[in-house]
Amino acid sequence: MVLALSDFPAGATIVSANAKRSSFMLSIATSSSYARTFSGVVIGHTRLLTLFSAVQVASNAAKAEVEMQALTDELSSKTLRSSIGRGFSAGLGQEGFASAHVVRDRTLKAGDTAVDLGFSFKSSSGGAYYAELMYVEKGPEIATLLIVSGQPGLSAGQSTGIAKTVVAHIEAATTPPANTTAPTVGGTVGPGSILSSKTGTWSGPGLTFAYSWLRCDATGAACTPIAGATSASYTVSNADVGATLALEVAATNAASTVSATSKPTAVVQPS
Repeated sequence: MVLALSDFPAGATIVSANAKRSSFMLSIATSSSYARTFSGVVIGHTRLLTLFSAVQVASNAAKAEVEMQALTDELSSKTLRSSIGRGFSAGLGQEGFASAHVVRDRTLKAGDTAVDLGFSFKSSSGGAYYAELMYVEKGPEIATLLIVSGQPGLSAGQSTGIAKTVVAHIEAATTPPANTTAPTVGGTVGPGSILSSKTGTWSGPGLTFAYSWLRCDATGAACTPIAGATSASYTVSNADVGATLALEVAATNAASTVSATSKPTAVVQPS
């Protein structure tokens, strides 16, 4: 649910990966959290100094929404904006940076809510840098992204693109497959004939399909899997005479596995 090396051009590396809470993440009660830090990331023509990607899972979507609303409210207060800047400076101070202050805040069109804070800051050696601290909410999950680069930083479109990539990872990990049209079987049901199939209509990200042909009684009930019959087509055998046949399709993604079964065929007649 955090960013992966496959999201970036070749040359990016993972510096660290762990479940520890970072000072940049929101102070909320979570059931789990995970973070990765990258180096060598290039976005467009901008080479990032560092990119931190983390996700927190709140107890429910309503709790995550409340936390994001509280953050949005904070941004309307100059006093609280200054407090956020001081907190950001303290976090960066561990990396040799200082003098951070909020120079921009904007919402991004990604997930349920996405807030992007822009910071201008200097290193202890006097170099000028730019950082973005993004919070992206999708359901009960809140992703935190810290992107540090030279001035002027990423464009709004590039920032939105990163936020949408994070949302895609969250959806892939939390949205189970859903079947809206059952699988179908076609062909002549007689020994030696080949039955074809269609998987039906499914929704959900990152789906893969597995097949299991079933032998059922003459009424289409009491179905059992046929050993070795796990491809999209099936050659009817003499063992199927007097029975009906059906196909079970299992759709799998990172969130779950869901199965759907076709209607049974007509009773298989002897040749």
